[in-house]
Amino acid sequence: MGHLQHRSEEIKIRPMRKDELIEITKLIHAIFPEIDAETIIKKDDKVTVAEVDGKRVGFINFSESMGTGGSISVKGLGVLPEFRSTGVGSALLKPLFKSGKPVYLRVSPKNESALVLYEKEGFVVKPRSGSKSGQSLILVRMPEN
Repeated sequence: MGHLQHRSEEIKIRPMRKDELIEITKLIHAIFPEIDAETIIKKDDKVTVAEVDGKRVGFINFSESMGTGGSISVKGLGVLPEFRSTGVGSALLKPLFKSGKPVYLRVSPKNESALVLYEKEGFVVKPRSGSKSGQSLILVRMPEN
C-alpha cells in the first residue's frame, strides 16, 4: 500500500494516555479486525502511539524486564493499512532500541510486510528447536555496542 507519503518528522510518537484506552482499542480493531482488541494490551504493558496530522495511525505495546539481563518483549505492533510503508512502523520501534536491551517479538511467517520491516530494522530469526512449520517466528534485535 503506502500510497500516502509521509516524512518521518511528520510522525509523532508518544506514550498512550490513560484516558485514551478506548480509542486505542478501536485503533487496534481497525488494524486487526480478526483479533479481540481487548486482549492485546495487558495491564503492565507499555503502549506507544503514532500520530500523523493529529490522527492515531499506529501503536506498539511491549513489556520490559529489568536487571542486567533485561530485555524488551514486543506484544503487538500495528499500523493502519493506508499508513503502511510510510515509516510509521520504524518510528514506533526505534525508541525501544535506545534501551540498550535485546528486543524480542513474534511474527507469523505469512506476515511478509512485517517481516520486511523487522529485517530492515535489524531483527533476525532466533532459532528454536522443535518448531513446526506455520508456527510464529521469534525475532530478536540485539543492542548495538
